[in-house]
Amino acid sequence: MAHSGRWSIAIACNVARRKAQGVGFAANVPVPMHNFEIVTGTEFVKGYCASPNKTRYFCANCGAPLYSHVTGAANIRLRVGSIDTAPTLTPGAHIFMSSKAPWIMIADDLPQYPQREPGRN
Repeated sequence: MAHSGRWSIAIACNVARRKAQGVGFAANVPVPMHNFEIVTGTEFVKGYCASPNKTRYFCANCGAPLYSHVTGAANIRLRVGSIDTAPTLTPGAHIFMSSKAPWIMIADDLPQYPQREPGRN
C-alpha cells in the first residue's frame, strides 16, 4: 500500500473493532481516497459488506485486514499494519474508550475520548 499526504492516526478500541480485527484495538489512518493507491497485489484485495454502508477490505492471500470504506465518504480507514514501509506514525488520540477492553492499559498522555474524536467522522 502507498499513501501520499499528511498522516494522522487514532487508536480505536470497541467491541465491533475487536471482533473485526481480532485484536484489542485497531490502529487506523484516515486517508483521502484521492491519495490512496494499492501498488501491487490488487488481485488479492477482496471486500465484504460489514454493514449496510460499510465495506471492509482484506488480503485474500493471507487474510490481513487492509482498509474499510463507508459509502459516500471522502476517506478510507487504512489499517496501519498494512503499510509496506516501517511506520513513522504516532498516535494522535485514543477513541471509543467507553468500550475499551479492560485488559488494555493506556500508558501515554494522548487525549482519550469515549466515542469518536470531536469534529471527526
